[in-house]
Amino acid sequence: MPNRQQHLPESDLLGCERYLVRLVPYQPAWAELFQQEAGQLRAALGDRVVRIEHVGSTSIPGLDAKPILDIVVAVRDMSDAGTFEEALKPLGYMHKAENDMPGRLYFPKRLPDDRSTHHLNITELNTECWFTHVAFRDYLREHPEAREEYRNLKLDLVSRHSSDRAAYQEGKAAFIERILSRGEKGMRKSEREPCLYHRAPAGWEPSHPNPLTPDGTYGRGWGSFCVLDRDDDTFATGGGTDAPSGAQAGKRVPDLARRLCDFIRYERSHGRQVIVAAPEGFDIDAMIGSAWEATADKRAIRADDPTVVVHSTSQDAWPRIQRDGILKSATRLLEEGYVPAASPDDLSAVSQYQQYEPEEYADHIMFGHVGNPVVECVMASKQCGDFRLDPDAGYTPGVRLYFDLHTIIRDGLGVRDGLHLVKVRNHLPLTPYLLGVVGVEDVAAGEPGEHWTPRLFTQQADSVFEQRCKSADDCGDETDREDSSSKP
Repeated sequence: MPNRQQHLPESDLLGCERYLVRLVPYQPAWAELFQQEAGQLRAALGDRVVRIEHVGSTSIPGLDAKPILDIVVAVRDMSDAGTFEEALKPLGYMHKAENDMPGRLYFPKRLPDDRSTHHLNITELNTECWFTHVAFRDYLREHPEAREEYRNLKLDLVSRHSSDRAAYQEGKAAFIERILSRGEKGMRKSEREPCLYHRAPAGWEPSHPNPLTPDGTYGRGWGSFCVLDRDDDTFATGGGTDAPSGAQAGKRVPDLARRLCDFIRYERSHGRQVIVAAPEGFDIDAMIGSAWEATADKRAIRADDPTVVVHSTSQDAWPRIQRDGILKSATRLLEEGYVPAASPDDLSAVSQYQQYEPEEYADHIMFGHVGNPVVECVMASKQCGDFRLDPDAGYTPGVRLYFDLHTIIRDGLGVRDGLHLVKVRNHLPLTPYLLGVVGVEDVAAGEPGEHWTPRLFTQQADSVFEQRCKSADDCGDETDREDSSSKP
């Protein structure tokens, strides 16, 4: 029987002989390897991806498994298998059409010695393929007694059928069918979406060990949302080397229920498990249930969505943005050589903070509220490499870009993650979304000797934008867009 505490060398983490059955103890590194692979799959498949999930035994902490990552990708349309073959071939995946099933395309990945390392299933959301993989995984994650029963069954079967995979699979069939029937009873009928989140035990905090993994670790496969036992609107985000990324919120945070639902959806769409914590007596399940359906449509305008949002950029970057005609994410700018890669020796507070953010955050463009100097504080922080959250501290203003949020949302480009107002993945064209641009040369000068601050520039720039809107009668007027976007 394998030692459950055994950690394999990196070279042995993945790779199993094709026609044999070999089990190894659960490895926490599998979750990290999945995150890396999921990032490559998203880059290869682009907007066709709806969700990516780590499934199979390597996704279930505490369960012995064949050292193979099982992955299921939900796509918008899987009718053209050839496009997936072309996109996945550079990653080492081969389409095995003989193993396809109705509603599923199968792509294995193998090492040069023919050992299997990844089994990739492509399907559409909420198909039978999606349901069986995700429901089985989530049930075993939530029920330790069933997980232990399955572990013992697998160890018994491998002791008798290590060279006969067909017999090994057949021996598991009755157990799998029984678990799936249990899992289906606990699923939402409308979405068949199991185990949206994990309730944290009483007293748990993000700095505590992971209560759902055998060794208490998190890695990048976990997020958390904690409702604090305080009657205010405190809202803080972050993570750490031994803590999941996420948020801590007071009970009076505006639209707390919707923020929490957005956070759960976003985290799960990126393959992360979500831990939700709340004070004793606080019915977090009822809160989520009350807002879940109302937050499902990503193209729906909510009552509190501002018409206009703002993004701040530097004076040096604005001419390039005008020339390209699009606003680009940090990842896109890095890929195109506009910004240098971060140095591993960079010990600045901003760099350290970004290390603990989910990797895909850099794939998005962030926006803020008009009237709020936060985006200018972000600009000030980037300039000095340290957090400058004081809106009255000196800095060098850049350019404020004003965008039509309602149109962005209606066109399906807005991403809600529960932590930020809204963000857009990869890039955003200036046309038709840019409403206006205000640079430091467009605003009134301060008093002699007065230095610019995030608050002062925000107030004056927003005032200029509002006056331009009034003079054009409508912020969405095309003339206003052209006039304002031509100014530095």
